[in-house]
Amino acid sequence: MTADSVTPDRAGIGIGGLLLVGLLAAFLLESWQIPPQYDDSYISYRYASNLTQGHGLVYNIGEYVEGFSNLLWTLLVAGGLALGFEAKAVGHALGLVSGCLAMAATYTYAAAGLRPSQRPWAAVAAALVYASPVFARWSTAGMETPLFVAMIVGALAADAHGRDGQATAYATLATLTRPEGALVAAAIFGFRLLRLGLRAPAAWRGPLGYGAVMIALTAFRVTYYGDPLPNTFYAKVGGVSLGVSAVGAAFFLVGNSGICALPAAFMLRHPRWNPGAAYIAAMLAYGVSIGSGQRYLMSLIPCLAALGVCGVAMAFDRKIAVGAVAAAAVALSFYWSFFGLMGVEHATIRDAIVKAPRIRLLAREREEDAKSERLGERRAAVLLERDEEIALVATGAIGSFGFHSELPILDILGLVDPTIARSKRSVGDERYALPGHQRSNPDYVFSRKPDYLLIGKRGRQRLGNVVTAPDELRAHPDLDRYYEWDAEVLGYRRTR
Repeated sequence: MTADSVTPDRAGIGIGGLLLVGLLAAFLLESWQIPPQYDDSYISYRYASNLTQGHGLVYNIGEYVEGFSNLLWTLLVAGGLALGFEAKAVGHALGLVSGCLAMAATYTYAAAGLRPSQRPWAAVAAALVYASPVFARWSTAGMETPLFVAMIVGALAADAHGRDGQATAYATLATLTRPEGALVAAAIFGFRLLRLGLRAPAAWRGPLGYGAVMIALTAFRVTYYGDPLPNTFYAKVGGVSLGVSAVGAAFFLVGNSGICALPAAFMLRHPRWNPGAAYIAAMLAYGVSIGSGQRYLMSLIPCLAALGVCGVAMAFDRKIAVGAVAAAAVALSFYWSFFGLMGVEHATIRDAIVKAPRIRLLAREREEDAKSERLGERRAAVLLERDEEIALVATGAIGSFGFHSELPILDILGLVDPTIARSKRSVGDERYALPGHQRSNPDYVFSRKPDYLLIGKRGRQRLGNVVTAPDELRAHPDLDRYYEWDAEVLGYRRTR
């Protein structure tokens, strides 16, 4: 093949593919080593471990409580454990694969609105995902977030390419990964019904198949756990000021491809992009209403990126000046994602990249994960070395400690305890309240007579009222009556 025979379409596809491969390689190179993992990831690991050991899909043996909201992820971890791999290695490997799938799905989604010669723009959409500090942080934290994002974007990409069966399958997998996947299913099926008509049998195949799986899932929950909803729903939802939540979402959007919404507006006139736009609006409204954190909004990043770069291509087709403005918005979005709102000033490009806020944020978050991981391992090692029978340990950090100790745990925040999950919320100062960590029932905790109460020592300085349950336990009269501080385990030990 001569140089003259290389058409613009083939060149565009080739360049776009090479750019995507380069991004995937950069992501894998950056994330290949197993970092410390987020404490909540160990909750899924403990459920998966108990399942593979024949105890059932439970956190505490004999207690059937659905204290997780990531069924598919937990089952995949269990599959890795059954093959003989360590939980942390399985979670990390799943995160890497899911992160790559998320970027590839973003590329595919953007490609649906681009001519083959414009395919490098699809790689730009994937680059926006890679540049996001939220993506970098949560793709290697051992959580289900990257898998959920990959399934969400995969569903939207398949729908945009007219692959209804694949879109239904991805939407189903997204919902099995996290309940919020129902939002993308509603967006895709709703517009499919409008497009094909209510009387068209093809319009109902997807919703009926999806509905059958959801009915089966609900039947399993009712039969196995005695409740149609995960216990995490009762423990986490509500309690955060809408104003505070909206401000947090706005900061998230500014630093994570939110500016791409400006060029994305060019795509709203085309029906194929309606499901994506509807999902963005629904997920954003849902996130603000429940006070969800940044990892729950991560699926918005590839959606905004894909629609944004397609909008740039369409803007250039209309007028070069308009396209230049739209491209500037995408470039600014990439800059703000990687280098932060304040930018960087360094002598060399390498220095700027190494010291970029995205890199420093990732290092800081991993250090926090390392502290939590080490604390859980230390507490577990101390208690397991003691020659005493421990019937129950109460703590709010149930991840690393619970996984490594395998002791019966009373979760003072209620994720794996139905009584606390349905107790009152204790918000404190709503400016600092941490979503999903507001349930508290100190009377119930002390009534269970835990052998150890693993909370910080009374008088310890804290930043704001992030989690109020430990404060209420420290203020309870039974703490001084029945417990004393144990410096070795960094918690309180029952004395009588």
